[in-house]
Amino acid sequence: MGIGGALWISRLFHVLMLLCLAALVGSFRLGLLSWVGILVVAALLLYEHGLVKSNDLSRVNAAFFNVNGYVSVLFFLFWASDIYLQFYADHY
Repeated sequence: MGIGGALWISRLFHVLMLLCLAALVGSFRLGLLSWVGILVVAALLLYEHGLVKSNDLSRVNAAFFNVNGYVSVLFFLFWASDIYLQFYADHY
């Protein structure tokens, strides 16, 4: 498959991950902040895929380690805030 094929598979799995996150928002009945979090994650993934080219892997460490670190922290903050605000609104 080569490097180009591996990058396409990575894109495919990222799209599938975003679809799974959207399904979770619906099944957990989460709110707007969770949707915004998914959009932020999608934007970061687009940026990540823009960093790495099949003929230039010099930025693969920045793409993989740095961007994925931001993805995980921002994803947690958006979803945790949404869940907290829903709980707070329901109980106070």
